[in-house]
Amino acid sequence: RQLFTESMLLALAGAAAGLLIAELGVRALLRLAPDEIPRASEIHIDAWVLTFAGLAATASGMLSGLLPALAASKADPQEGLKSSDRSISSGAGSYSARTTLVIAEIALALVLMIGAGLMIESFRRVSAVNPGFDPQGLVTMRLALSPTRYDSVERQNAFYKQVLDRLRALPGLSAVGAIDGLPFSDGGFDNAFRIDGRPEPPAGHPLKADIRRIDPGYFQAMGIDLVQGRAFRETDRTGAPPVVIVSQSMARKYWPGESAIGKRLTIQFGPPEGIHAEIVGVASDVCPAMDARPGEYIYIHYPQGRFVAQMDLVLRPGALSHSAGRSALSRAVRAAVASLDPEQPVYRIQTMQEMLRVTLATRRFEMLLLGLFGAFTACLAAIGLYGVLSYSVEARTKEIGIRTALGAHHRQVLAMVLVDALKLTFIGWGAGVIGAFGLTRLLSSLLFGVEPTDPSTFLVISLLLVAVALTASYLPARASIP
Repeated sequence: RQLFTESMLLALAGAAAGLLIAELGVRALLRLAPDEIPRASEIHIDAWVLTFAGLAATASGMLSGLLPALAASKADPQEGLKSSDRSISSGAGSYSARTTLVIAEIALALVLMIGAGLMIESFRRVSAVNPGFDPQGLVTMRLALSPTRYDSVERQNAFYKQVLDRLRALPGLSAVGAIDGLPFSDGGFDNAFRIDGRPEPPAGHPLKADIRRIDPGYFQAMGIDLVQGRAFRETDRTGAPPVVIVSQSMARKYWPGESAIGKRLTIQFGPPEGIHAEIVGVASDVCPAMDARPGEYIYIHYPQGRFVAQMDLVLRPGALSHSAGRSALSRAVRAAVASLDPEQPVYRIQTMQEMLRVTLATRRFEMLLLGLFGAFTACLAAIGLYGVLSYSVEARTKEIGIRTALGAHHRQVLAMVLVDALKLTFIGWGAGVIGAFGLTRLLSSLLFGVEPTDPSTFLVISLLLVAVALTASYLPARASIP
């Protein structure tokens, strides 16, 4: 009863301290959480969390206190009095239980640390991705037209042309463009197409590409290179022969080893027979998201497309500074739109760099959480290893004294304790590697450019864990020297 009560008091005290740290930790994490996490402001420690923490503390206290208490209650008092050891529960079975727990801690720490390492490496690779355009200085905003006031393609096209002409007349702009859906945002649409002169694709497996409607200034404003052919012209309008520009990925996929210029395809929207268009240009690849491969795009000059309800404007300032340019451009765009139709809204005013930062925010937060969990488990493993070794050194004080009296050097005693620590570490490491090979596959959907069994990550994290274990082992090993 005495030992069981002591363990329960320790467990409950630890739970109370843990809840205090958790409350402070949740507040700190919420300050770091991106705005994109839904209802993040409502995250708090409630009655359910308190109940779970109380039950977990009670269960851990019972398990950690019951086993040694039972072992002590079964010990022979006479043997305990004869023994010079302080405890009658420090036998081989008790030591084996402690070492097993430490091995399990090391294994779990390795699994979480490897998971955190994979997320960090994945985030590093995502951050280094070339999106396919130059986001520096770009200011974007969305213009949406009322479907009742602009109920025809002709009226929409006329309005967009007037807006773009007025924006290009503004001072301080080096380029102006428009698209019906920017990369890294909603917009555009996947649509089936077929290549003229080739067999129809199998039923149920149509060819598809991301269709984007743009104006002739879009590529220049975004910094997207035209690697073959020509850009759109103002003469490519309604009534003229339809033309399209495709991305490099699409050209390589469907016309490998040959030029896509002059090839014809049919986009299956618009008139009942679709739009029969000629490819006049090939643009450099653009990624639809930071963690996605370059997309297969078909660009259409917006007057030759179908109904366009909204367009994203892309403005690249010239002489204006970034901060002054954004506010000045937003006012200028609103004034230009209001001069044509004051009832049409201009919204989503942001820089392209802000859009990229928001895209990475959720992944960065996931990496932070997993990294914190990995660091905490590494600390727990180090504390557990330190405790076991400290207890073992204390229990072997007489043995160490005899070894020293018989001529053992201090370095030999130190090495003996460190070898014991390394044995536990490598057993836990082996179990952790086996577990990591299986469990890290669950992270596959969160990783980019790195395999769940990446050898370099496994090696670096393993070396880091061994360093943590040796650091935790050094103090009790040092204390073992008489």
